[in-house]
Amino acid sequence: MTARFRFAFSLACLALLGVVVQAAPVRQSANYSVTAESFAPLAGESNSSAYLQFAAAEAIAGLSTKDLPDISNFAGFIGQLPTEPPPENNPPPPADTDGDGLTDTEEAVVGTNPNLADTDGDGHNDKAEVDAGTSPTNAFDYPGYVPPQDLQFSYGGKQYEIVVAGQTWAASKAAALAKGGYLAQIDDAAEKNFLVTKLNAAAINTVGQPQGHRMAWVDGSYSRALSPDTSSIHSTSGEQLLASIIEYAAPPPPDADSDGLTDAEEAALGTNPNLADTDGDGHNDKAETLAGTSPTDPLDYTGYVPPPVVDPPPPANLAPTNLVLSNDRLSENQPVGTFVGLLSATDQDGDPLTFSFVENGSDGIDNPAFSILGNELRSLSQFDYENKQVAWIRVRAEDGRGGSVEQSFVIRIQNTFIGIVRTLAVENVGPRGALAKAQVLADGWNPITETGIIVSQSFFFELNDPGVLRFPATTDPLGNFQAAVNGLKPGERYYCRAYLVNAEGVSYGARKRFQTTLDNSTPWKNAIALGNGWYEVPWLGKIYVAKNGWAFHQDGLGWIYAADSVSNGNWMWSAGVGWLWTSPTTYPYMWSHGSSDWWYFLARKQDKRVFFAFGPRAWMER
Repeated sequence: MTARFRFAFSLACLALLGVVVQAAPVRQSANYSVTAESFAPLAGESNSSAYLQFAAAEAIAGLSTKDLPDISNFAGFIGQLPTEPPPENNPPPPADTDGDGLTDTEEAVVGTNPNLADTDGDGHNDKAEVDAGTSPTNAFDYPGYVPPQDLQFSYGGKQYEIVVAGQTWAASKAAALAKGGYLAQIDDAAEKNFLVTKLNAAAINTVGQPQGHRMAWVDGSYSRALSPDTSSIHSTSGEQLLASIIEYAAPPPPDADSDGLTDAEEAALGTNPNLADTDGDGHNDKAETLAGTSPTDPLDYTGYVPPPVVDPPPPANLAPTNLVLSNDRLSENQPVGTFVGLLSATDQDGDPLTFSFVENGSDGIDNPAFSILGNELRSLSQFDYENKQVAWIRVRAEDGRGGSVEQSFVIRIQNTFIGIVRTLAVENVGPRGALAKAQVLADGWNPITETGIIVSQSFFFELNDPGVLRFPATTDPLGNFQAAVNGLKPGERYYCRAYLVNAEGVSYGARKRFQTTLDNSTPWKNAIALGNGWYEVPWLGKIYVAKNGWAFHQDGLGWIYAADSVSNGNWMWSAGVGWLWTSPTTYPYMWSHGSSDWWYFLARKQDKRVFFAFGPRAWMER
């Protein structure tokens, strides 16, 4: 029933009572005639929608009040102060003995075993197979199942074939001989493990007994089978129908000129595969290869003595030139061992170069503040720009053969500053926490030691102030970070701001204000925050919630104090009326604890609230 219909229906019921209301015992009241004219001062002018709702009640005279609440039965318990809610009575869930997601009734329909989660033992839960459209009672029908298929491949220079069709051991051996092969002879563990992978790739499904594993015939000397399930060879009955692995003997490699070298070996050596003596020196290519002489050089053969080789004089050494440093800037406050730049020089001889400081150079006064590791220049001191802006070093590059080059460098110390950080919008605000986000805009040429979010109810606050909540966070590669702030109070206003710490100090982002929502444990469940302490209760209207638990009802009830909700309703106390109970489905009907009677809240007339009491059937101003 909508709120508007309940309102109109309530007025109609009041009009049908047709009585002149007596004064309440605690005060003298005027007589109220339930007519459209008497409602006019409350409802407004005659041309308003409220006036028309009141006036519509006149046409329903004679309607019975039997649908109103039975006060005699209801008053006994609803008139008491809040109690514990009634216990829930939920029916038990249907039985699922094996816990596979199918009830025992469903398993009976499907034909699976209600005591086994995987009836066919294929490693897939019965429910998963039913959902995937495969058979939960067929071990070779499951999600992702690949049907068996014959497979041909090579290994160790030999050819193999897997025949997935099941045959006896004798039939498999005869079929292999008919194809010019034999049942595979497995020589070592590596070959066995390789064949296991191929049996899995062929997806064989022939099962040997009594082992109960998938198997394929191997070893033609007697009945043995290789299982991809155990990676082992088993002796088993030769009458079983199993797949088989056929091995084919590899033919000898070709040797066109019959010199003892295969054509492939001749291609690798660069000899002619059609000539036994490629270089024509009277020595077979294979013989020269074994003797360590060249089969392609007619002057290099067994017994040949080459003329002595006279080494030319070494060329004159050229000293290295163009000694440079890839970077000459170093930020202040960097730790010891910070990389500065790479040293390099040009050496026309291609000699390897070593780098060192020139100890006696006039420009090397700051050499002790640095180190050279290979060709890397690194710091040995922590510089402060305010005390030192440049450092002088002198470096030598040597080629190890007496050649060297020297060069002076000026290292410029860069001034750094505190970082810059931006506070982003607050998200996911709840009764006791929220998600705060931020972004680093600049690190100030300094390593960042900490970033995070601080929260306070005061507008003016910094990192170490009393009462400030601190939530450190880690930045991502783009400089973004976020923190889940918690420990807040429901319905309170807070400020948050991002902070960044580096060697130069602490920087802050702008403040962001937000207000936590009301906790569901409060009387005003599902209230919508409107800001500045105001909330919208869907069935009651707008309220202002004070910090001490009192609330101001904008639509006429005024200041009320509400207890925790009971049975989806609320007890509330207000001066002049005492404790009243109502709920989203009964309001504006309210149960008065003091009078043990149902009241109907009509509206506020100036500084008074107008109720209709159903017990004495009287209008009241409170």
